[in-house]
Amino acid sequence: MTRVPIRLNNNKRPSLAAFCFCVLITSCTQEEFLKTDPNLASYPFDDYVCADFTVEATEASFDQPLPIAEQDMSNGAHPIAGVVSHHALASDWINAFFNDLSAKRDIDTFIILSPRHYSQGDSYISLSPLPWQVGDTVVEVEKRYYEQFSHQLGLNADPWAFSGEHGIETLLPYIAHYFPDAKIMPILQKEKPLRLDLLSSLSDVVAEVIEREPGAFLLISSDFSHHEGVEITRTRDAKSRVFLEVLCDASLGIVGCDNIGSMFVLQDVLQSENQIRTVIRNHTDSLKISGEQELDITSYFFSYFTVPEHDSHDELFDAVRRSVREGLSGAKNVGFEDYIYSDANSGIAVRFRSGDTERGCIAYYKGISDFTSAAASAAKNAAFFDGRYPTIQRDELKDLTIEISLIGAGFKMTDPLNFIPGHHSLLITGPGGQAFLQASVAEQKDMNRKDFLRAVSLKAGLDADSWQESDFDLIRFPTEYFSEKF
Repeated sequence: MTRVPIRLNNNKRPSLAAFCFCVLITSCTQEEFLKTDPNLASYPFDDYVCADFTVEATEASFDQPLPIAEQDMSNGAHPIAGVVSHHALASDWINAFFNDLSAKRDIDTFIILSPRHYSQGDSYISLSPLPWQVGDTVVEVEKRYYEQFSHQLGLNADPWAFSGEHGIETLLPYIAHYFPDAKIMPILQKEKPLRLDLLSSLSDVVAEVIEREPGAFLLISSDFSHHEGVEITRTRDAKSRVFLEVLCDASLGIVGCDNIGSMFVLQDVLQSENQIRTVIRNHTDSLKISGEQELDITSYFFSYFTVPEHDSHDELFDAVRRSVREGLSGAKNVGFEDYIYSDANSGIAVRFRSGDTERGCIAYYKGISDFTSAAASAAKNAAFFDGRYPTIQRDELKDLTIEISLIGAGFKMTDPLNFIPGHHSLLITGPGGQAFLQASVAEQKDMNRKDFLRAVSLKAGLDADSWQESDFDLIRFPTEYFSEKF
């Protein structure tokens, strides 16, 4: 995709007063503007008109019990980006998002990408160096980042765009509370039209900062389905969850939110990262929270995107090789031993192949917190105690390929076709059978959705079309896999 610099694109103003304000901004330098109007030396927190949207009401969520997490970040997970709501209605869930994030890492600067909710501002993408006044706290903009974004994108300061923008300011009390020394780099972008050329330029700068600055965190301020009833909201959110689960390989067209441009930037920036794992802490909506407006629902996802604190591939492969060699020597080779599971929602699978021939596979699809010990256990069981295949012999090792799958949290599907072959593993369970089939099989055998569903049904000892029957549950698991020669 061609990268092009971002150019200013003036908009019509909704009123004469707003127009005069815009002229004042664009005809002066930022320093001259601040001298001319000292009242705009910082943005006030509560200029977004919303019931109970005050510093005090927002801070009340700090004392509330945290909503129970649907998924937890595993030990050794390092969050580098996240998606959070900007609706004050979801304050308890916003609080939980930042609470868990603060327990995992320190953050120097939040790069916040928000939609522009109002028709104000001068360009498709807007920046401002002005700080926010949040109660007694001033949340500053990181000057170095602001200068870099301004220079590389060819943008002038656009303070008018940020006045009253709740996509930014809703998040600031939580940042001030949990990360009191952190600064921000707020960025607004228009939703329509979707300018992927300009957004690509933005993602280039974000990626450069994320790679260079270990204290940076990319924060997408977004709500999801809007203004619909229960069924349409559920359908939209099912597709959005798939997008979040397999972010780097998902189609942008399946996500339903008010910040699709920033989702593109998130996806583009994380393409270069290895071992991205999605953790969806919570999913809820305005109807569940308030019990009101069942025909006008807004939904919310609170998600982290994590990488391992260190590259664990070599460690996992070493554990597999060591376990197989110990088994071949007879050490600790007493029979199939099930793993002692934790309450973690992550899993692992170890699979052996010799050319196109399967030579053993064991999956622990949940309950894994120590991946190294689980890899060793799965390797021993797959090599010597998978009853479908003869045990592995020493003279085979030179021809073996080790495949390791890291398995994310499972999600029960209401639509059996709502998964991505090659990126989701599947579990089918019901009367007469249960089986788990790894995502890699779909890619290696060029399976489409129905092919993969038939394959997992047959693996469970069921009819090929059992996946269509209401008696059977289908659970999908986002999966990353990699392989090496033994």
